[in-house]
Amino acid sequence: MIHCSARAAQAGVRPGMTLAEARTIATHLLVEEDEPAADIQALRQLATWAERYSPIVALEEGPRPESLFLDITGCAACFHGEDRLGQQALDELRAQGWHARSAIAGTMNAAWALAHYQDWRAGSVSDRRNSDGLPPVANAPGSPCKSLPIAALRLPDETIQILADLGIERIGQLVELPRPSIADRFGALVVERLDQMFGQLPESIVPHRSLPDVEASCSFEYPVERHEAVCRALEKLLEQIEEMLQKRHVGARCLECWLYHETAAPLRIEVGLFRPGRAARYLGKLLRTRLEQIRLEEAVTGLRLRVPIVETIAEHQLDLFESDEAPSVHALPALIDQLTSHLGRDAVTFATLVADHQPEYACRFEPAVFSYPFSREPTASADGMPRRPGIPPTLAVGSRLNSGGYFGRRPLRVLPAPAPIEVMSVIPGGAPLVIRRGAEKHAVERSWGPERIETGWWRGQDIQRDYYVIETEEGTRFWIFRRLDDGRWFLHGCFD
Repeated sequence: MIHCSARAAQAGVRPGMTLAEARTIATHLLVEEDEPAADIQALRQLATWAERYSPIVALEEGPRPESLFLDITGCAACFHGEDRLGQQALDELRAQGWHARSAIAGTMNAAWALAHYQDWRAGSVSDRRNSDGLPPVANAPGSPCKSLPIAALRLPDETIQILADLGIERIGQLVELPRPSIADRFGALVVERLDQMFGQLPESIVPHRSLPDVEASCSFEYPVERHEAVCRALEKLLEQIEEMLQKRHVGARCLECWLYHETAAPLRIEVGLFRPGRAARYLGKLLRTRLEQIRLEEAVTGLRLRVPIVETIAEHQLDLFESDEAPSVHALPALIDQLTSHLGRDAVTFATLVADHQPEYACRFEPAVFSYPFSREPTASADGMPRRPGIPPTLAVGSRLNSGGYFGRRPLRVLPAPAPIEVMSVIPGGAPLVIRRGAEKHAVERSWGPERIETGWWRGQDIQRDYYVIETEEGTRFWIFRRLDDGRWFLHGCFD
């Protein structure tokens, strides 16, 4: 699909056209690949450049920002007025090849709305015009936003469509409605956007520059070989890390420790956490456990601690009568962190369900504490379903149960490998009547099935099974299947 420029629109190209249609209408059409990541990076560089006009520059919210917000409060005097500030900024942008429109208003929402939807040909307080004959800067000392379309409020498409169906196309029409009915009929977001546009609700602007990394470092006057000296230096660095995390109200999900030597390459030690934390004593305990497992080749000349991943940490308040002996909500995360530090990341795992019809592959074990920043996201198929790496999906065909609601259910206990059973009597084309497993003999009272499970031809080994849920005279429900290639029967799980 095509997102066209103004000149392409004049040639007859419209948004939503296919590339072939657009090239048929405009033979000299210039086509460029859409690169969202590169666009955002370019906008961030532009935001850094725009800091010459304001110390506070923010990107538009959303997955694909296209606008910049500048808080020019107190900055206009340096450029002999707001109009000159805006005009100089646009002149410099135009000189760099950008095509931009701007607006100056008392609120962020009003400035965004005027820059996008103001009818520039209707006139403006600025008399200077660009090469297209349009005034590039709109300075809005009053409230001209009431004549703008509803889309200028930055509302979801569904809300805009509902308002359009009711004949409400302009902001002024929406303002004239009773205020309580607006929130009840169209949602609280509509009232919030209106209040922000007209200055009745404060707006926050978040500067685009990200906070510096949380890190601390030190160097020794002489190389240090003693383990105790290294640990004492780490304790001081961890106190600095805790203070920085405390100010940002976040916790560390991963901690990196770099040990530097005179000739040997730096040694990196990573400590992962099951839940974010920032206590220097707690982080130091985990870090010392990892250091005890490492033998240094040379003396240490410097240390550096870095927190590559931070997350919001939930504050915990003790109950009024909570004692030290009461189980803590942090007991399990602390236990997992300690076990991971002692045994290694791959030794502490959780069972994770996998969308795979073949029962042997419907579960995998993943580390409880992931490795940062080198962890990989689970692979997914084209429809977004998670998939085990290197294993194509299976097919489930021809599944139908007689009754009982057991279709698609899996037993609570599944055997590591299907166990062969002996079938002494069977309904023709259906479930068995009597089964034997070793010395145990069970008469079947009820049965449900079959549920056929087949693997795709691309998996390699062809698996074709008919699964049944059977209930014995004792009331036990087993999950069994018949292999279609040789007719043998196996027990795969138990529901009780």
